[in-house]
Amino acid sequence: MHEWQIENCINIGKVYNHAATALSWPDSYPLRGRKSGADARFTPTGHEGKGRISHAHEHRKNVSRREQIRPPRRSQCHAGRYRWVRSLTLPRMDKRHFYYWIGPTIVGGLMVAMYFSGIPWMQSFAAPEINREFGAVENLQHLIIFAIIVVAIRGVYRKTLKWERIAFAVVAVASLTLLLEELDYGLHYMEYFSGEKYEGGPRNIHNFILNPYGLDFDKVMSPVVYCVLGLGFCILPILVLTRKLTHPWLRYLTPEPHSMGTIVGMVAVAQVAFFLDKIDMHSNHALRINITEFGEGFIHYIFFIYLVELVYKRKTPDLKSG
Repeated sequence: MHEWQIENCINIGKVYNHAATALSWPDSYPLRGRKSGADARFTPTGHEGKGRISHAHEHRKNVSRREQIRPPRRSQCHAGRYRWVRSLTLPRMDKRHFYYWIGPTIVGGLMVAMYFSGIPWMQSFAAPEINREFGAVENLQHLIIFAIIVVAIRGVYRKTLKWERIAFAVVAVASLTLLLEELDYGLHYMEYFSGEKYEGGPRNIHNFILNPYGLDFDKVMSPVVYCVLGLGFCILPILVLTRKLTHPWLRYLTPEPHSMGTIVGMVAVAQVAFFLDKIDMHSNHALRINITEFGEGFIHYIFFIYLVELVYKRKTPDLKSG
């Protein structure tokens, strides 16, 4: 190798050494296929000895001058060499934030914005004036309930304890019943295709039971649902985080703390919808007496994501744990 080539390699090595010192890189710079260690380290003071320069000379004998002065490719370097690049970027956000509260809040807020936009096609997409059951607000709830049924059935097959499998089977049957109730057992589809409106009384079982007593299902069930959400998805996670609850089964059944973000998103979206409906914002009045539908979607979703955690991401504790 010519003398100017050796000098060039030494100068480049010194530049790398100063950069590594300034950016807190490790002092070794191994080549591809070589082990990192004392025999692969760069010697900044010269090319003699076992430093990287001596190995680099043999490696670059038959390489062009442009290749000699080009820095090594990333694939030739240890992955840790580029730690400084990651340190200059924003920290990676926990993806659970997205699918627990950011995503649902964005979708819920988008539905509210479309319903109160005053733009006919957006309002028809969210809740058509002809029948709100054909809109995205209702059908998103139906999809979530269907997903709950699928996850509950998967729980029956994945879990090993008998009582836990029975519990998931009950959840699947109850969710199927809820889905049929939400769909009015297909009655509104029959009305749409036949062109005749059903006038035979209550359209589903819960209205058939409560209507003779002058009770509204939403008003009866809302306090119960909100108490369950407050206790199970807000208070219990806080107790687990503060280590007030240490029993393995309680920790297993307690929802993720991120669920509190879903509750906050639900309250925010529902209150915005109530406010816009109160001031009579531009809408087609398809959800005039059912403005709570914007919050019900969150309720279904939070139970869906809770079941996903139980079935796919948590290991059942020992039955004798305690």
